[in-house]
Amino acid sequence: MIDLRNACTGAYARLSFFAVVALLACTPRTAAAQAANVCGEVIEEAETSYVEGRFDEAIQLLLTCLDGPDVETAQAITAYRLLALALIRKDELAEARAAIVQLFDIYPEYEADPIIDPPAYTALVDIVKQQVRPVSEVDEPPPEQSWFRSNMRWLVSGGAVVVGGVLAAVLIGGDGSGSDTLPPPPTVPN
Repeated sequence: MIDLRNACTGAYARLSFFAVVALLACTPRTAAAQAANVCGEVIEEAETSYVEGRFDEAIQLLLTCLDGPDVETAQAITAYRLLALALIRKDELAEARAAIVQLFDIYPEYEADPIIDPPAYTALVDIVKQQVRPVSEVDEPPPEQSWFRSNMRWLVSGGAVVVGGVLAAVLIGGDGSGSDTLPPPPTVPN
């Protein structure tokens, strides 16, 4: 005979196990991973729209992805880059600049790739980078130097000229009377 109590307990245990697995599958971490996966798919779709010349559609898709919660850093960088490219193609440079500023907020070391990226994008990235660099990175003027250190090259050059003149006078020599004459030149045979 079949023991119904053990059969029901086993079925209940299996059902409980699957319920726990289902609950774990819906944890916030998994939801964030699913959101990141969705954003990745949206970025791919936006890139397709961009390549096909549907810039408005690409912009809307990217803004939707960027407005979502828990966007991964790599995806945000890709999304802001593609957003700036689409905005440049629509000749909306102020908005493209704003997207690049956001990109630098996320990843300050970002560099445009001059081989892959269009020249207009590369130039705008370079301009924005110069404008948003932190104050600590701004080129500082060289420190003040003493008068001697800043004029050392001239002093050394002048000293060399004086030493050269004295040396030439000593080598040419003479008794100072000015009567020393040079020997006559040799005669040339006929």
